[in-house]
Amino acid sequence: MYHLQVKNSSIQGGSRKECSFQFANGVAVISVNALFAFLGIIGNALALVTLWKTPRFRASVSAMCVGAVAATDLMTSLFVQPSLAIFIGIQVNGKCGDNLWPVLKFSGFYSCCASVVILCAMSVERCLAICCPIWHKRKITVKVVKVVMIIIFIAALFPAAPQTLELPPSHFTSGMVISGICLVFIVIISSYLAIFFRVLKQSRTFSHLSDNQRRSFSKNKRLARTVALIIGAYFLCWCPLGYSVQVSKTDFFTISKIWPVTIGLFSSTLNPVIYFFRGSEFRKELKLHLAVCVGHCTKNNVAPQNITPYNQEHSNQNSSAFNIDS
Repeated sequence: MYHLQVKNSSIQGGSRKECSFQFANGVAVISVNALFAFLGIIGNALALVTLWKTPRFRASVSAMCVGAVAATDLMTSLFVQPSLAIFIGIQVNGKCGDNLWPVLKFSGFYSCCASVVILCAMSVERCLAICCPIWHKRKITVKVVKVVMIIIFIAALFPAAPQTLELPPSHFTSGMVISGICLVFIVIISSYLAIFFRVLKQSRTFSHLSDNQRRSFSKNKRLARTVALIIGAYFLCWCPLGYSVQVSKTDFFTISKIWPVTIGLFSSTLNPVIYFFRGSEFRKELKLHLAVCVGHCTKNNVAPQNITPYNQEHSNQNSSAFNIDS
């Protein structure tokens, strides 16, 4: 029974694709993706609620960037991972699932494109915050970040559409994809090289800085490390798929491709862990909101004096006070 392999065929993109997937592998992939989707929905939803319910986070540039990443990760957990699990379930049952295939491809490519570009934008934002702090504070406002993120979410539709419509590959489209990936890598690496040299230079004159400058510099440096960790985790999760694509020319729905895809999608589940475990303020605010929620649900009054002072203490802080690092 556990060696059952179902085969069928379907025509996609002008070529016939064999629909085959072993029962045991199918159950394993479905279970893992369902678990990752469940954890990702909870984690990213909590991250977004924490950001939205905390006024000083809503007024922070860095928090808006984190919120955009959490939104794309939530999209992945809500649509991509469940669609993949359902699609594999259909294949195990001996069908190809042609009706679900466009939904899976579009949601997957869209969330992936949006995530990569947002991570690239976060690298540039951190670079400007450290290398040009005065200019960054004046020009990079929450409104500007919101506009940039909206543009990114709209622009991500264009590379996702050709994949969904099963347009035949061309040298132009392939070149555009490769050029886009290379550009993202160049921007991210250049941004963090600039941050590294700036931090190295600033560390030599750290003793001559004022207390406010020291605190601001240290906070930006810690936040840059956290953003680097998020970016590093994202690309590490997707490395197995990149390697698999290069060494194996088999159909997408084989064991050599599905598990690397599942590992790549795991990055959407991993990011909330990074937010909360490295962000002391994130944890404090989450506990605060959960206490209020539990208090309402159980009809037990949460004493206002336990909540109000914390909010009042932080309400007048500058928007740059957001710190995702512990």
